[in-house]
Amino acid sequence: MKLLVALILVALVAGCTQGGGTVSEQVQFQTLDGFEIHGTFYANPEKPGLILLPMLGETQSSWNQFVPYLTNDFQVLVIDLRGHGKSTKQNGQGKSWNLFLENDFKNMVFDVAAAKQFLQQRGVTSIGIMGASIGANVALNEVTNVDALVLLSPGLDYKGVKTLEAVKLYTKPLLIIASEDDPSSAAASRQLYNASPLSPEQKELVVMQAAGHGTAMLFKETTNQVILSWLKNEFG
Repeated sequence: MKLLVALILVALVAGCTQGGGTVSEQVQFQTLDGFEIHGTFYANPEKPGLILLPMLGETQSSWNQFVPYLTNDFQVLVIDLRGHGKSTKQNGQGKSWNLFLENDFKNMVFDVAAAKQFLQQRGVTSIGIMGASIGANVALNEVTNVDALVLLSPGLDYKGVKTLEAVKLYTKPLLIIASEDDPSSAAASRQLYNASPLSPEQKELVVMQAAGHGTAMLFKETTNQVILSWLKNEFG
């Protein structure tokens, strides 16, 4: 496991009310290597925290259809990973993921470390992470102080962010979801599940049928119910 510490630069930018009375804040904070990370925070005092990480080329909006399922039971933080959406400045200079080298993608773990520190500074003591595609790989590589992990369509190597050795070090509850019509990720998910040292009681693999890749699987109600049931069991 890696111990990464991030400096929180700015917290509150703006607030608005979502459906069901949930209040969201547009937030930003800085990573140790100088990236300004932007996100949306849905506060729910005394509840555990859940960080959502998008796929490559996607922004936090890719989680919009799923966030309402979570906000009654979690304090949700959805972020734009570095180089995506509004998170395109490092030390004041513009930087897009289209120009990233392999090491830039690996350094996305600093984004997760900063997100966790943001939640901790808001008083959140229990934190889970849900990542999709490269977001799943990044999540698995930054699991210090993480209490549960949901991986949607992980791979063994996305842009140099590798997972096979990382999964062997992860010791908390793990849910992996993939789809048969996404054969590369389905195969990788099975390999990661088998490589995990966790007991069958601590890990679960769900392979859907014709559900697509990453956050596309969330358009299947079955996927949503699997995730929500699992989260409730782990954080209930």
